[in-house]
Amino acid sequence: MKLYTYTVKDETKDILIESGTGDLSDLETVIPIEILSILELFEDEEGDIVINVRAGHFSYDINKIRLGIA
Repeated sequence: MKLYTYTVKDETKDILIESGTGDLSDLETVIPIEILSILELFEDEEGDIVINVRAGHFSYDINKIRLGIA
C-alpha cells in the first residue's frame, strides 16, 4: 500500500485548508484529478515522489511515504 501526505493551502488568505495522510482513493475528494493522474502514473516507481502544484489560488503539496516492511 502506498500512502501519501498532502497539504492544501489557500494562497490568497495564506491559510491551511486541509492536510492529512491517505492512499490515492482518500485523496480523490481533496486533490484535483489532474494531479492524481500524475501520482497514478508513478505509483509503482521506487523512491520518493514529491509534487508541489499551484493552481489558481490554491497550492497542493503531496509526498509519497516510504513504508518499511517489518
